[in-house]
Amino acid sequence: MNNFYKELKKRIIYFLENPIFYPKLVIKKTKGKLSTIPNVPVIKKIKDINFIFPFFDFEPRMPDLYLGVHQINVIRVLHKYLKKGDIFIDVGANIGYISALGASLVGKKGEVHSFEPVPIYFKFLSKMAKLNKKYKIVANNYALGENVGSAKINVPNIHNIGHNSMVPDLIEPDKIKEAINVKVIRLDDYIYGNKIENVSFIKIDVEGFEYPVLKGLTKFFNNELNNLPPILVEVNPSAYPLLGLKLKNLAQLMSEYSYKAYLIYKERPIDVKNLMSTKDILFKQV
Repeated sequence: MNNFYKELKKRIIYFLENPIFYPKLVIKKTKGKLSTIPNVPVIKKIKDINFIFPFFDFEPRMPDLYLGVHQINVIRVLHKYLKKGDIFIDVGANIGYISALGASLVGKKGEVHSFEPVPIYFKFLSKMAKLNKKYKIVANNYALGENVGSAKINVPNIHNIGHNSMVPDLIEPDKIKEAINVKVIRLDDYIYGNKIENVSFIKIDVEGFEYPVLKGLTKFFNNELNNLPPILVEVNPSAYPLLGLKLKNLAQLMSEYSYKAYLIYKERPIDVKNLMSTKDILFKQV
């Protein structure tokens, strides 16, 4: 019963934030329930990009990915900000769904640089890149942060392929399947080391580790101060005390570089210091 009320609350909040798109989402999901959903891995195109949907032992949200109704607002933001020839950076790429969508939008003249530290998910990301050799999709098996070196990422034993976190104690101990030691690099070092110019858009979804990832961009922020790209960040307020931080640290960091925070629906301004739950926040320079 508790799960029922949690799901109901989630749907009500989503409807209030997305009154225009929620009915479309319900219609698509209803059609999906009447469709045949595979129960084995299958390759399906996302526009012109070949993508592997690994149905066999992954989470229940995979059918939503297959039907194109998962993270619909994130998808809408990518469509708005990415165009042919752009350079897109996907941090926390998981199995590569958003990277594939990004590649379809930037085209063969654009670039996608993706980062996924968990080996099992990186395997799918890497296969996706190899399936689309005419596109420049660079799959990186690193974690990103402020300090170069290594760190542990906790992988849960629940059916949620995106719930892997480098934030200590964010995942309850009895729900951790394994802790994997991963290599950590700074994103600004990667950008300059690979001579990447004119980054168009950055997406960061790292289960509460977004602040260290952003701190690992400060050299880039300082050097490109007058021409910084929009950054879409999943902000998880519950992670900040575990990192010895407060949300005001995030607000101060981004305002230092003239970034303003917006909810992605209708791009309404928001004060990130007041966030109570996990939200996708679009940071844009003002």
